[in-house]
Amino acid sequence: MALYPEMFLSKWHLIIVFLTGIVLFGLIIGGYSKKTIISSTLKWLVAIYIIVTVPIALFTMDAKHIEEEMVAGLDEVYQTNKGKVENDHLVAYVGSFEDEDGDFEVKIYGGNYDDLEEFSGNVTIVIYDGEGSLLKEETYEGISLKPGDRIELDDYFTTNEAPARFQYAFE
Repeated sequence: MALYPEMFLSKWHLIIVFLTGIVLFGLIIGGYSKKTIISSTLKWLVAIYIIVTVPIALFTMDAKHIEEEMVAGLDEVYQTNKGKVENDHLVAYVGSFEDEDGDFEVKIYGGNYDDLEEFSGNVTIVIYDGEGSLLKEETYEGISLKPGDRIELDDYFTTNEAPARFQYAFE
């Protein structure tokens, strides 16, 4: 299990400050001693932190895992096409991830593997199913990829078949 900083400190953790403030306010209004207020507030702070962090960590871990798989897919496409086409430094990758309901989240990533040249233009993606039938064709306009960029171009959900293959063109 990989750990990421966003799991332990994110904008969602601000809810901890709010809830701890409510606990502190309640203890002060309740007329408790300073020792009890400090002790109880710290205990609640830790408890609330754990309660809030667990779901955040699970969502973050899942999102980071998907991102890592997509970047690995981009790397694989780049290595496959390296030296075979004119603009081999510009690659796209389509990946699908099945959820527990059997639906698919399809993600489309683009990457620029050049060290110096920036890309600015359109990217056309054509996605096919296992039988070669067209699932989706889309042109993403005004895409900018700086050297070394690997970004998500699009994502969508489908209850149909997962994509089996794809083609792309940088224009």
